[in-house]
Amino acid sequence: MASLAASATGAGGGGSATATSGSLGSASAGDLVVLTCGWYLGTFVSVSDSGGHTLTLIGSEVALGGGSAQFKRRYYFVVTTPTVGLTVTLTINATGTYPTVAADRFTGGTGWTLDQTAVANPGSAATSGSSGATGTRGTATQLLVGSVSTAHTNDTTFTPGANVAWTAGATYGTGTVSVPVAQEYFFASSAGTDAAEWSWTTAQVWAASIATFSYTDGGGGGGEELTWLPQQRVAAGRAGRMVASGMTPLGRVA
Repeated sequence: MASLAASATGAGGGGSATATSGSLGSASAGDLVVLTCGWYLGTFVSVSDSGGHTLTLIGSEVALGGGSAQFKRRYYFVVTTPTVGLTVTLTINATGTYPTVAADRFTGGTGWTLDQTAVANPGSAATSGSSGATGTRGTATQLLVGSVSTAHTNDTTFTPGANVAWTAGATYGTGTVSVPVAQEYFFASSAGTDAAEWSWTTAQVWAASIATFSYTDGGGGGGEELTWLPQQRVAAGRAGRMVASGMTPLGRVA
């Protein structure tokens, strides 16, 4: 069954042009990673991960407040190959500062496909906001991932919305150090349209996004093993053959 496997954030602070997340753990083939990047001033150079994957931009770059606003954000996803200790890195040019990344890795699904998106960027300060509604999802069973960014001048505590049973994902709220960003997620089981909603502690300019992903349960999570008597390790997929031969399982091992 699909589930959140790991969350990680990273921040470069004032005067830095890069931010690298903490480890997202060991990604399996077919895991989904969704991440939000934010920064102040300067221009985007690249976003990359330690597995050498090509990340896909969801929508386009957003300048909080619109036009030539100084706070900017990008929203990405990638389906991984096996990678030990996966991290993600945002790089901006030398005139930029306060870079931040927040990423969530989901496992236990196959065929992750981006379906619906929406984004809101109202250009005014507030303590709550919504991405606005997506179009109708193509399938009922989907993963919804919401994303929000605010200006960096204040530390921010983000609270996921209550329009569905959102769960907080990767969150970086230390605005005195870097640009606050946060993600939330929800596994939907019925068809509909969706909006990512948030509230936060200090009125700031903001932008919010949502992306929905269709998938099929199964896959990811690495290869499970069992220990059998006598001392023999076999893949879980061989369990039926071993039982048929009269051997008894001792128990699961990591």
